[in-house]
Formats: sequence, C-alpha cells, structure tokens
Amino acid sequence: MAPVGPVGLDEVRLVLNDRLGRLEAPRRVRRYGAVFVAPPNRARGMEFDVVIVPGLAERMFPRKLTEDPILSDAARARLSPYLARNEQRVGAERLALRIAAGAARERAMFSYPRVDLDQGRPRVPSFYALEVLRAAEGRLPGFDELATRASSQPTTRLSWPAPANPGDAIDDAEFDLAVLEKLVDADPQTTIGAANYLLSANVHLGRALRARARRWLRRWTQSDGLVDPDAAALAALGKHQLSKRSYSPTALQHFAACPYRFFSASGPSAGATRGTRGDRDARSAHARRAVR
Repeated sequence: MAPVGPVGLDEVRLVLNDRLGRLEAPRRVRRYGAVFVAPPNRARGMEFDVVIVPGLAERMFPRKLTEDPILSDAARARLSPYLARNEQRVGAERLALRIAAGAARERAMFSYPRVDLDQGRPRVPSFYALEVLRAAEGRLPGFDELATRASSQPTTRLSWPAPANPGDAIDDAEFDLAVLEKLVDADPQTTIGAANYLLSANVHLGRALRARARRWLRRWTQSDGLVDPDAAALAALGKHQLSKRSYSPTALQHFAACPYRFFSASGPSAGATRGTRGDRDARSAHARRAVR
C-alpha cells in the first residue's frame, strides 16, 4: 500500500466535519421492549406486538394533496418520470398504511379524532378507516355507522382525560382520575376514605390538596401569601422599607400599576438608584410622600 500524505488541516477538517459538527449521546437502553414512536416508513421490516395508527381523518391521513403551483403534474410528467406527482403521493400514503398494519404481530389499532381542536368542529373519518373495517369484517360500512361505533366506545374528555371505568386506564394518572370522577357526585358519607390511597402513593399530594383547599376558605391563610408574618418575616421585610433604602421612580410606577410586579422585581438591589447620600435621602422622602 502506498503511503498516505502529507495531509493538510483542511483535508482533515473536511473528512471529520460531519462527526465533529454534531454531538450524539449513545442510547443507554435498548429501544426494544418499549414504545416506538415513528412514521410508518421507519417501521419497514420491523414487527411489534401492538401497532397503533392514529389520525385516520380527512385532511390528516390522507392529507389534502394539491399540485405544485409553479410546476404542475402535467409538466412534471413531461420533464421526467422521477418527479413526484399526486398519484405517487397517494401511493406512498397507501403504502405507509400497509406497512403500519403489516408490522403488527398480534393486534393493530386504528383511530381518528372526532373533534378539530383548533376550529371546534367535528372531524370526518377518512376512507382509509372504512377500508380497514372492510378488510377486517368483509364489508364496507358507511360513515354514519362508523360514527355510531365511535360514539358508543368509552371516550375521554380534554378537561378530564380518563375513561369512565378505572379498569380501562392505561396508566396510574388515568386510573386516579377515573376513581376521583366517581366520587365527585357521590354521597360524601359513603365515599369517606375511598381515595385515601393517593395520600400514601404520593407524599406531596396531601400537602398540595390541603394548600389548594385553604384557598377556598373565607379568610386569608398562608396559602394566599404573607399573612400574619412572624418576627423573622418582619425582620426580612424591614430592610426593604422606604426609610431603609431608596427606590427609583420606575419602581414606584410599577407599584402604582401592579404591586405584584413591584414586589417580584424588587430585591436587595432592585430599584436602587445611585448618587450621594443626600440625593438618596431626598428621593426616599419623595417616595414616602408619593406612597402616602
């Protein structure tokens, strides 16, 4: 083998540019045995016990296909057979659905959103959803029958993302919400201690619930802020009095507009102005008169 060299720094940088330009952390756990989230094309040649394909709604899957406004499909066909056209895009979507369905070893689940969250309108299932049912049952149902089936299944809500039956929960959070939902309208005398397991499952939940409950009392508590401060709190606040330090006019403007903004921005040195001691005393006296 002939010797290689001499090699300049530019050539070394050209060869190592891709590896030195990014930092990739190696995976510490194997992806197998866990949830694999990827487009259908990434699942080519792979197998999974359960495959979930969401989004089988119109304008989502399949997407709304439009021709290129500058180079139409007819012009693309004349120029080269390798330029993508709408028929190739439709074929790619059908192939993606076949890949996703073929990757399931035991079970495949297909779903579609019933409501458009951006516009608040009901969504229509795509014809791909009907094709899936025809392949599974041997007949082609209508959109009305598919909507009836979807409405009869247990549904979740955005305000309370949990199923009606706690046994249908897929994680601990859904199970806890499903249990609590049954206790909302139930008789308090018959549900005492029904959700007590939550206090032992999470040490912070009890403190958070008690703090939230105090916000609904008809009196001020520590959960609302600094109420009935003790000697230590008064000592900490004493050094921020108007007679102890100076405040800039901008800080006083913040106090007049929003006291919370004033207190969140004020610190040991926030709002202080520079100058002589006499200037600071004069500004402090002016600030006291302004606050009064």
